[in-house]
Amino acid sequence: MSYRHTPVSGTEYLRYIAENHFTPHSFLSMKNKITLTGSLGIAAVVFAVGLFSSCEYGQKSENDKAEQGVGAVGIQTGDATIRQLGEMLKKSEDAGSLDNLAQLLQNQGKYADAEPLYRHALQIREKEFGSEHLEVAKSLNNLAVLLVDNGKYSEAEQQYRRALRIRERMLGVNHPEVAETLNDMAKLLVIQYKYLDAEPLIRRAQQICEKELEPDHPEMAESLSNLAELYYFDGKFFEAERMLRRALQIREKEHGVDHLELSENLDYLAVSLIYQRKFSEAELLVKRALQIHEKEPGPDHPEMAESLNTLALLFMDQYKRSEGEQLSRRALSISEKALGKQHPDIAFNLGILASSLQAQGDYAKAETSYRRALSISEKTFGKEHFLLVTELYGLASLFQEQGKYSEAEALYRRALSINEKALGKQHPYVAASLNKLTVLYFEQGKYAEAESFLQHALQISEKALGKQHPDVAASLSMLAVLNYEQGRYAEAESLFQHALQISEKALGKSHPYTIAIKRIHEGFRKKMNRNGWLSFLGLENIIKWLGELGVQ
Repeated sequence: MSYRHTPVSGTEYLRYIAENHFTPHSFLSMKNKITLTGSLGIAAVVFAVGLFSSCEYGQKSENDKAEQGVGAVGIQTGDATIRQLGEMLKKSEDAGSLDNLAQLLQNQGKYADAEPLYRHALQIREKEFGSEHLEVAKSLNNLAVLLVDNGKYSEAEQQYRRALRIRERMLGVNHPEVAETLNDMAKLLVIQYKYLDAEPLIRRAQQICEKELEPDHPEMAESLSNLAELYYFDGKFFEAERMLRRALQIREKEHGVDHLELSENLDYLAVSLIYQRKFSEAELLVKRALQIHEKEPGPDHPEMAESLNTLALLFMDQYKRSEGEQLSRRALSISEKALGKQHPDIAFNLGILASSLQAQGDYAKAETSYRRALSISEKTFGKEHFLLVTELYGLASLFQEQGKYSEAEALYRRALSINEKALGKQHPYVAASLNKLTVLYFEQGKYAEAESFLQHALQISEKALGKQHPDVAASLSMLAVLNYEQGRYAEAESLFQHALQISEKALGKSHPYTIAIKRIHEGFRKKMNRNGWLSFLGLENIIKWLGELGVQ
């Protein structure tokens, strides 16, 4: 059989291969018999064939398939060659091949290299189709996803909104592609803790998916994951867990059990279980995510850092502080190398590292890490952004632990002010800030002030979460401790009974929270306050632990 000259563009290669009934195997095996139209043709076929060959490389990622195509024509995938291919493809004016190469780089965590390729693909499509075409909307969405990875949130939102307008006008407001953009934009807003802005987008996307798609469609998994974020925000971790388990089932059915698409879902589900103290299952899930990352896209990808941070948090919650520190340092190293030292994700990494150092008593290094994290967040988001609250809490708790109460109070009050301004004065996160101040004042023996903060927090939690929520049980237990310390034993007993009733109903009698509250209650009933178990544990530690049960 003889082979004629083949077209240049990646899209034309796909069509040519399909029309001539080539299998991926036969095409790759004939590489030396094809006359390619110069280096430009090589670049096009590399990515066209690589992505086309899904039937040959069934379970492999798009990244692996592309690299198979590269190897088939004898080109190495070093950084210099990849950049050279990018320049060739820019000259070709082939937006599809540019997207393929950009996605390959994005999958490898090379966001800075991928960005100009996505931008050039967008320019090509705008020139060819005009600024309001569906192909342009596709490019805008691709670019926005990359910009989110790069930490360029403001521009990403602009591109998403433009893509949304085009898709709504061209496809109608209830089209699945509209739901895709709504879900992507909602995820961006959630990353910035703009839950109030994200909620209407998430709920609208969910309505579209339920109406237009099958129950197991991949976009349904995106909507369920976003709904889980809303439940997190409201402190409803059980509902979040339910959404994430359903999303995971859909993704496993679509991709198999070890695909990269599952990793983020596994991490989020693990976090929901950590909040509920279900450590064993959480550890299995996050280690499964890590195994996926080790396989693809590799151990130095930014998403690997996310799973390492989740495992670090899990270990620290189980008092495995040294292991937590090691994991957080590895995650920080990966993130800094891939994203740069001022990326917003670095602040999160630093906060986890600081927490592990604080838990081991290394206060000086912990303070340095907390302050660096706070500086990055302030520079990225401004000094009044909700995202700063986590860093403020961390630094405040460090000062509190060292007895620097005035410095700690100033930071807690700043966090309270941010929460009230961003979320309103009746949000559960405001109650969490008030609980922090409760513990701070309790440690100083200022019981009246502590009780005032706690009563306010309890009122908010009951209204926002319902009177049978576990956070309400935690606040009631704290209030019982305060009453006991002030000699109001009957009131303390009644509050403990109420807290136990709520916890047993909401979580079950065998849940760690319920057991812990019961042990504290029994200790008080046996009047062991100064002579036994309660004396050893310390009232300050009891009430601090209870305060940490809150949603934030």
